[in-house]
Amino acid sequence: MEKFLEVSLLRNMGHSEYDAAWVARVADPRTGDPLFPSVLDVVRKSQGPDGGWACDLDYPSARVLATLASVLAITSYDHLDARRDAERAVDFVGREIEKIDPEHVLTIAYELVLVALLREVNDRGFQVEGLIPGATRLQSEKLARLPSSVVYDPRLSTSFSLEFLGDELDREQLERVVLRTGSVGGSVGTTAYCAMRTGDVRMVEYLRKVVSEHGPGNIPYGWPVTVWPLMWVMYHAQLAGVPLPRHREREALAYIDRVFGQDGLTWCEDLEYQDSDDTSIALALLGDRASERQWRALDKFETEQGFLGFLGERGPSVSANAHVLTALQKGRHPEKQRMIERAFGFLIKNRLDDGLWLDKWHASPLYPTSRAIIALVSIGAASEARTSISWLLDTQRDNGGWGFYEDATLEESSYAVHALVSAHRLSPSRGVARALERACRFLQRPQVGQGSDVHPKLWITKVLYRPMAVVLSAIAAARAMSSEFA
Repeated sequence: MEKFLEVSLLRNMGHSEYDAAWVARVADPRTGDPLFPSVLDVVRKSQGPDGGWACDLDYPSARVLATLASVLAITSYDHLDARRDAERAVDFVGREIEKIDPEHVLTIAYELVLVALLREVNDRGFQVEGLIPGATRLQSEKLARLPSSVVYDPRLSTSFSLEFLGDELDREQLERVVLRTGSVGGSVGTTAYCAMRTGDVRMVEYLRKVVSEHGPGNIPYGWPVTVWPLMWVMYHAQLAGVPLPRHREREALAYIDRVFGQDGLTWCEDLEYQDSDDTSIALALLGDRASERQWRALDKFETEQGFLGFLGERGPSVSANAHVLTALQKGRHPEKQRMIERAFGFLIKNRLDDGLWLDKWHASPLYPTSRAIIALVSIGAASEARTSISWLLDTQRDNGGWGFYEDATLEESSYAVHALVSAHRLSPSRGVARALERACRFLQRPQVGQGSDVHPKLWITKVLYRPMAVVLSAIAAARAMSSEFA
């Protein structure tokens, strides 16, 4: 597991077509030419055969945002084929947007930024005006829960998506959410949008560093991503019972404790807002080291329905509530039992009839379903996980793996193994043992590599991404956990 703690791997989030498109639009103020021509070249070459961008997985809301942003990028500068390619892309958006059910899981900030992108595409002479009213309704519903006075509040995650403001960016208020790195809200795309609007040299320098460190074909959604991949690697090691070198563990826990402070933490240490997902995993890792006040950091996320991931979000996340439940079982919160019942109730209420869960942070139900099963087992409620365990057994592929989309994947199979081993340890089952024996063979196949090309993008921000350290450590944990069934 130690090798997954290398900084270069922890920061490798995979290429975000959406954020790359925003970076590609930033112009040199002296010449008007693209400041990052190599990024623009990648954007131009990434259009799929169907006319859209973000072709790794047909996740409609992700593909719509990436495609609209890419249309704006390729038509920002004179290019022979730009108009033709953009027309194909706009046709794709019209088809793809019909697949989207706003009541189901959307990518992050989809409701906010969609209308701004559509309006700008429409202003460039492409016929998308018919899509704008529906997008406006979605945005209005979101903004009804978000007073204009808090848009620039650094304690809320809205700074991650300020591009939804279009021409209405307030430069004076913007200063509140510019980080010491020059980033706005930690988002590469948002920072590029703000750099275009303001010409701020801090933001431009930040973008230069992003492109220099990652290359034009691997632009991340955020930078630097310093906290959450580290904690997920440690969580996977803990889950598998694979000890990290003592000095590395001490260093990591000291870092987590420092950036946690008293109010919780989030995916990047420079941000002032927190989230319950990262906070609960941090608490689970810190264990007895965490103070009562640190445990109290969960309080602000609690609602009557469950635990919000971020303050102001539309609805709670399944995986966040599962992690809250897992952490509370290990901790000493003064209202521990009541909060356990809250998170437990949320999970049971939001489970689908087949026994699976869907989540806003991961495109595959294997991830939230695994996390929920582990949480239920941890509080002694394994009987409530039976339907979900049956769903896992029923959906195992003939080759021993799991995959919600076209093929079985190592990552999704690993989450299934995490859950099944956790359940089997508490209540041994022949059926589960046989499934794990087959899964072990799938996970250990020598022809399966570890390169990013064999791991689809399944994690959700504004589009889909691939946090390599998280994915690879999940697989390593599953291999260790299933080895006894070989």
